[in-house]
Amino acid sequence: MSLTEKATQSGKKRIDFGTDLYLFRSEIHTIEIIGRTNGIHISEIAREMGVTKGAISQRIKGFESKGLIVKIADPENYSRILVTLTGKGRKCFVAHDQYHKENDKEMFDYLDKLDENEIKTIEEFLVQANQFCERHI
Repeated sequence: MSLTEKATQSGKKRIDFGTDLYLFRSEIHTIEIIGRTNGIHISEIAREMGVTKGAISQRIKGFESKGLIVKIADPENYSRILVTLTGKGRKCFVAHDQYHKENDKEMFDYLDKLDENEIKTIEEFLVQANQFCERHI
């Protein structure tokens, strides 16, 4: 329960990723999804994050006003919009990647020392824990 509570609380904290803009966890992970592509549709972001298109559209409007993204017409389908990062958005994307490299190193080092059976046990536990959390949302 402590781990679940910590995960919940981490979503309420804002972090500056090098642009003097403090972003919530869900916001920087949206930036990360956009940054992994060279243009992505709002519906694809929503699917990947498991939220509604409306929620992502609102987030995108905020990113646009902060200068983190630009929207462009999809050259293959002008009725659809692609989202790409600006230089400022890319700076957040890179800083977020660096943040994880620095802060997650200890965990990855630990996992690298485990054998295949230990990894499988952890994976099975996490699947069960995820299902438990889903029932309590």
